[in-house]
Amino acid sequence: MSRKRSIVGTTFLFASLLIVLAVSLTLAALYFAMPKYYLYKKNQALQTNLNVLVDDLRGTENAEESAALIAAFSEANNAEITALNRENKPIPTLSTPYVALEDAEAGGGFSITVDSGSDYQDSVYSTTVEGVAFQGGGGGGFATQTIMLSVPVGSKLVESISVSSTLQPINEAKSVILSLIPYLLLGNILPGLGLAFFYAKRFTSPILHLSEAAVRMERMEPGAVSGLRTQDELGQLSRNLDALYASLGENIHSLNDEMAKVSRMERAKTQLMQSASHELKTPIAALNGIVEGMLDNVGVYRDRDTYLKECKGLINRLALLVGEILTASRSDIEADALSFTQVNPAELLEQALAANALLLKSRGVIITKRLGNHTLFTDEAILHRALSNLISNAARYTLPGGELYLTLAEEDSGWALSIENQCEPIPPEELEKLTEPFYTRSYSRDKTISGTGLGLYIVRRSLEQLAIPWGMEATALGLKVRLKL
Repeated sequence: MSRKRSIVGTTFLFASLLIVLAVSLTLAALYFAMPKYYLYKKNQALQTNLNVLVDDLRGTENAEESAALIAAFSEANNAEITALNRENKPIPTLSTPYVALEDAEAGGGFSITVDSGSDYQDSVYSTTVEGVAFQGGGGGGFATQTIMLSVPVGSKLVESISVSSTLQPINEAKSVILSLIPYLLLGNILPGLGLAFFYAKRFTSPILHLSEAAVRMERMEPGAVSGLRTQDELGQLSRNLDALYASLGENIHSLNDEMAKVSRMERAKTQLMQSASHELKTPIAALNGIVEGMLDNVGVYRDRDTYLKECKGLINRLALLVGEILTASRSDIEADALSFTQVNPAELLEQALAANALLLKSRGVIITKRLGNHTLFTDEAILHRALSNLISNAARYTLPGGELYLTLAEEDSGWALSIENQCEPIPPEELEKLTEPFYTRSYSRDKTISGTGLGLYIVRRSLEQLAIPWGMEATALGLKVRLKL
């Protein structure tokens, strides 16, 4: 089983390796490149200063001034100078000490022997720059190394000069660097490791925070947000993750609502079908019995004219039930079949009153209206069906000569529509039953009087479909239905 690697440990290890590598490369470059660079800069400075010295010597004929110039050059450049006359012989008064000259071989030349303090010499550099011959002892040994230059002067006192400059300081510097390398590594790597650990924690902390937030989101914990609000890419990722989770939560919530709505609709349909089958069974059985009695010409059923009228009444009752059932089933259409427009509820109430005018007039119902001008965006047909059933229910159950109040007005919480009618007192436990299918408080078998019991059920289903909050309450007058628009 492989062990899971921590992102903090991985980042720390990578940063530590980079720091160790950078420090090691820096020290190695310093140790190996510094001698060559020092030699280059030393030779460059020596040649520049030597050209200045030659120009100064050419401009003077005084031995004392020439000696002062040579002495100043020797001190400033840590170099030994040998001045030669026209016979290619050294001029002692114009030469610095510590250099032994030997006679040249045939041909008039001369040679310079450098006392290195040892018989060991690694290598000899040689080059020529603008007529200046250059030789330098080099290498990584610890013998005395020198740069040797020879340049013509052509003055009355000095024909040419030879310069020898030691490179001993660079060898000493390399030895010091070599001895300091352990301390330099320790002094650089230890703080570097600490900084690498701090960097690893600082860099991985937002990532770990996002990972923990993602785990909480996977568990669908309420309020699970990352909350990282930096201005870099991780902050943008955090904001996108929070927005994604919020959108996902809203979609899941909507899906749960839809599932609950579908479940309620299925239960309502099942309940409606069960109640409908029970309601239809009674008049069908009665109609069947009457018809069979008339066909057999037995008993009272011999009076066919009388019982044909009874059959007609039962058929009318069945037709009324079927029509109400079809209306109730239409209230369960899918939401995407709705057609929303600007609707004025006051106009729909007036239409419903006109449709029930005969019944209202015959019962002597006193109507009081206070209808404001208000429109809402909804399905006109479904809202009209709901309001028509409310008015029809009020017309049927309002006491003869009773009062009916219709109000459409703006309140503190918005516009509201209320329909209150004077009727027999309704116990609180019966209020919820009024919206059940086929429930009616009248026990009359004549459905034209008692109703089918589907009116308020259709109202409830229609208003639920339109997402219009509503409620019923028993009042001192009778029953009040209130819709929030």
